[in-house]
Amino acid sequence: MTIDDAFAVWAKAMARLIFRGTHLNGSQGIRPIDREVTCTDILIYQVMNGQFTERWHNYDMQWLTQQLGVIKA
Repeated sequence: MTIDDAFAVWAKAMARLIFRGTHLNGSQGIRPIDREVTCTDILIYQVMNGQFTERWHNYDMQWLTQQLGVIKA
């Protein structure tokens, strides 16, 4: 995992992440491709009194499923 960006403004904190790994084992009907795949994620946290009170995240599942051959690019 790589943290590309991270910052906080007012009561929100944000991070942009990239996950990399080799797809070696099949799961949920998806056959292993034995190649590296990447998935990006954006996390946003609401912070109140020093604690996370809400969380939103957005994975780029379309890009991931294209790399796995589940859908066409």
